Amino acid sequence: MARALRGLVGPLALLAVWELAAALGLLDRHYLPPPSVVLPRAIQLLTADSDFLLDTIATLLTFLIALGISALIAIPLGLLLGSARPARRAVLTVVEFLRPLPAVALLPLFMVLLGSGPETKITLATYAAVWPILFNTMYALDEMDPLYTDLARSFGFGRVRTAFTVALPHAAPFIATGIRICKEFGLEYVIVHGTEGHLIANELAREGARVITGPCLGDRSKPELANMSLETPVLLAMAGVKIAICTDHPETPVQYLPLCAAMAVKGGLPADAALAAITIWAAEIGGVAHRVGSLTPGKDGDVVVMSGHPLNWLSRVSAVVVDGRRVTE
Repeated sequence: MARALRGLVGPLALLAVWELAAALGLLDRHYLPPPSVVLPRAIQLLTADSDFLLDTIATLLTFLIALGISALIAIPLGLLLGSARPARRAVLTVVEFLRPLPAVALLPLFMVLLGSGPETKITLATYAAVWPILFNTMYALDEMDPLYTDLARSFGFGRVRTAFTVALPHAAPFIATGIRICKEFGLEYVIVHGTEGHLIANELAREGARVITGPCLGDRSKPELANMSLETPVLLAMAGVKIAICTDHPETPVQYLPLCAAMAVKGGLPADAALAAITIWAAEIGGVAHRVGSLTPGKDGDVVVMSGHPLNWLSRVSAVVVDGRRVTE
């Protein structure tokens, strides 16, 4: 009961703001009457006007029928596409072609084909509702923990049965979805952690994505770390993706950043590229390369002098200069 009451706070607050705005004259009561006028009038129409009541019931039935039809279509199809990669590849082009088309744009076509009756309304509502159900079903399978796959195999499921009942990968579809959203709304985006980014390195490069990889100090304790590899930075860099390296501070303290870069070198990333991934490339991704990230005239005078290569764990700090002033001996 308490949860239900908390859920009413938002709608009630909206109604209160609406009523207050109308009372203060911020809204034209002729074009947008306040709730104190709308709600009693709606109750009056529902109780006294049989035509209005029947139209309301017809609208609700149209909604429920469309929702039921879309669920019957989208859920089985989503289960199929989410668990069977060949099926997804076979129809993905058609799905991606149809999905961006707004239902309103198809209204004239459906009116010509079906007329202006309830068939058109149900068809349009079904078309609009199919896509979110379909993609959420697909992504729900992609999100499944690999533990479920292991459990299925322990019960004697074969490879084919396991492949078609449990979705293995999970991160790549969400990354691709984030990129699509960002492109649609013109947002600047950075993929943080990117522990499975190397699986779609070419796609990320083609989209111009920037990826902050890491942390690499740890085990595969979570589903998103199932494909964690020291080779992720080098595979992304070889594909042409701008990368940086992080420790996920404070989970792994930031003082271990050079060690994480050194582990990327162990995975195949050249030492100069690993150093750039925690200096100039990181500054470029963060949008502060005009101030920090390299020893360039005009930038902030922040310098660390070390006894050896910065990625050598045995190297010690000899001096620290902040804003052109030495702060350590």
